[in-house]
Amino acid sequence: MKIFCKYHPTRAAHWYCPDCGDYYCPECIETKKAGPFGTGSARRCVRCSAELQSAGVGNLIEPFWQRLPKIFLYALSPWPLALNIFLCGGTYFSSGLGLAGPLLRLVFSVMLLKYAFSVLRATAKGSLMAPRITQETVANDLGPVFKQFLLYFVLIVIASFVGRAAGRPVGMLFGFAALLYVPAMIILLAASGSLTAALNPLRFGPLAFRIGRDYFIMCFFLLTLLGAPTALWSAVLQHLPESIRGLLFEFAFNFYTIITYHLMGYVILQYHEQIGYEVAYDDFRDSGAPGPGGEASPEQQLLGRINVLIKEGAADEALALVLAKTRYEQLTSVDLAERYLDLLVLKGRADILRERGEEIFKLLFGAKRKQKAAEAYVALSAADPSFLPGPADLYKIAGWLGEAGKHRECLAAYSRFVKNNPDHEFLVAAYFASARLYYERLGKPEKSKEVLVWLQKKYPHHELMGHVRSYMTKISSSAPPASVRQER
Repeated sequence: MKIFCKYHPTRAAHWYCPDCGDYYCPECIETKKAGPFGTGSARRCVRCSAELQSAGVGNLIEPFWQRLPKIFLYALSPWPLALNIFLCGGTYFSSGLGLAGPLLRLVFSVMLLKYAFSVLRATAKGSLMAPRITQETVANDLGPVFKQFLLYFVLIVIASFVGRAAGRPVGMLFGFAALLYVPAMIILLAASGSLTAALNPLRFGPLAFRIGRDYFIMCFFLLTLLGAPTALWSAVLQHLPESIRGLLFEFAFNFYTIITYHLMGYVILQYHEQIGYEVAYDDFRDSGAPGPGGEASPEQQLLGRINVLIKEGAADEALALVLAKTRYEQLTSVDLAERYLDLLVLKGRADILRERGEEIFKLLFGAKRKQKAAEAYVALSAADPSFLPGPADLYKIAGWLGEAGKHRECLAAYSRFVKNNPDHEFLVAAYFASARLYYERLGKPEKSKEVLVWLQKKYPHHELMGHVRSYMTKISSSAPPASVRQER
């Protein structure tokens, strides 16, 4: 049963605190450098500082059938895609090289199988990101490749012998059974490195049944992938020009080969405990994870620690932590700026708002965090009455305050705007917005009419005057809005 983070109920837990008895994701822990040269990591509980224990890699792995879209996209990630394009190009150009052509195509086949096996091993170890193309992943240590060729050769020889000795139907039945167990054999070959172990029925048979029903589900997908290039040829490729259909078939074959080995590696990873294959937490890598080994970035960890302290009611400790981490640094994280603002407002720290408030405001405003930027403006204006954003920024803030339902604060912002920018192009629009606020939100129709009458006298030829007159007619002939009557 999957265990989830205490503070993020939809995220799988990575760590367990033996003292608190709770489970956490990487964002809710503290990671410190450890070891004689600071090369290691010590993960500690934010609440009690106890050293954390891994919740187990098995808790992080989703069933392979839920990951199928990512498994298909795996072969389109940069390194497998680059290798596929290179191999297709090499195969295409080798067709005009005479006797050297078949030799080159054999070399390319070996490179593909070696990389596919590297994919299987990397995935089985917990790395869900495609390995880089290096001499090690495509050329060195070709033993596993030749062992696979030998495995297939032995199976073909045995199937032929059974077919001749017991008849073709029995031979075909044996071949199908062998095909069904080939994934288990390759899994054993990857896990043990032994061809003898891979061909031993007492090893691959029990292995398949230890995995259980999911092994045969995997076999169904693998058989589907095995026939996919041929099906693609029949449905599409044979109808294309001869110059490109062979190239596309080669690309499809390589694509499905890499997917097949990635899927087998993932099954090893998913069932590593049943198989007896050791996977370390620090080896786990996922393209969707927060960082190496599933670790959150330092910024994410800081935010996580702050959030944990806030949820535990330790706002003073959370604020002290933010102050310590940002004292000598300029804020760059919008999320951290939001938490900083919340804590300063909660604890009434007008002194720090006067010191860092404008920095927080600019960061939130630039990121278009409308509600938080508006909150920062209100808090900073209260702490420092001399704070005044630029005209265009103040006009936007007034609108954002209105969107947030802060009607009195919105009106105050428009008032500051018109007072400090008497010649601005948005002046009439600000007055008109104020008139609408008086009538629609604050229940002051007479004040609204007063502003509208003044606008018509002061700016009779402005482009908004048609709207002003229409609105004046509307409020003169109707009762206040229902929302205002209810507020009263």
